[in-house]
Amino acid sequence: MASPSSSSTSDGPAAPPPPSSWVILGSIPRVVQGGGGGEAADLSLALAAPPRVSRLTVSQRVFPDSPTPHNFPFVLAADSSGLLLLSAILAAPRTRVDVDRPGNHIWS
Repeated sequence: MASPSSSSTSDGPAAPPPPSSWVILGSIPRVVQGGGGGEAADLSLALAAPPRVSRLTVSQRVFPDSPTPHNFPFVLAADSSGLLLLSAILAAPRTRVDVDRPGNHIWS
C-alpha cells in the first residue's frame, strides 16, 4: 500500500515567517552624543523581531545629562501608531520647597 504524499514537504526553500504584529521595547533608551542637529534625528528605533528586545536611541538634545543609575530617560508608554511617551529624570541640585497649603498654618 502506497503512503499518501505529505503536504509538509516541498521542493523549494521555506517561506519566511510573516512579520510580527508586536515587539518588545526596552524601557531605558540608549543616549548618544550628537544628533538633533541638521539632518540628524533626535531619536531612532530599530525594530528587532521577537523575542529580541528593540531599544530606543535618543540624542543628547533629548537627554542632555550623562545617564547614571539615578538619572536616566525611560519609556513610560508606547502604542501601535508609533507614539511614545518618554520621561527623563535629570540631575538637579537638591532644593527645599515650601508648599503653602490652605488650612495648614504654622503659628509662632
